Amino acid sequence: MKRFLYFCLFLFVLAITPACTVAQSTDSLEEESSFGDFPNEWTSEQNSIVLSSNPTAYTALVNEIIIEIENRGSETISFSHIDYVEKMIDGQWYRVPYVEGTDSIDIELVVKPGNTEVYKLETDFFDYDFTAGSYRIVKPFSFNNNSTEVMLAVEFEVESNKK
Repeated sequence: MKRFLYFCLFLFVLAITPACTVAQSTDSLEEESSFGDFPNEWTSEQNSIVLSSNPTAYTALVNEIIIEIENRGSETISFSHIDYVEKMIDGQWYRVPYVEGTDSIDIELVVKPGNTEVYKLETDFFDYDFTAGSYRIVKPFSFNNNSTEVMLAVEFEVESNKK
């Protein structure tokens, strides 16, 4: 009889445990963006760069975000793996946090004049589940041997898997 009572108690505790746990909201981003609005393209007398998302929408189980960096100018563009990914919540951009230690990868990459580079950003580097909503990548670019820096942003959507 005691075994039966212990078994029933065990089942009861097992059944109510999920109801007592509070799931951490994936939309509990806390750090507001320090950036304003940025265009997705920039043009000067000698330089022109266009940033685009391809595709522009992903499912909630996204593993990587793909952006294209097109150099329409006459000088080489340089950039690094430093990216700021942000989510729009109630009209305000919030910073999506990196997994600790992965936000300091700083390797310089280049796009030569007339070329387009595909840049892939792995979502595993972020301490966040990419839930449905509007996101953007804010990225710094340099020209003229790093004497000119511009910030561009490209927006993309993450859509719910529910149909």
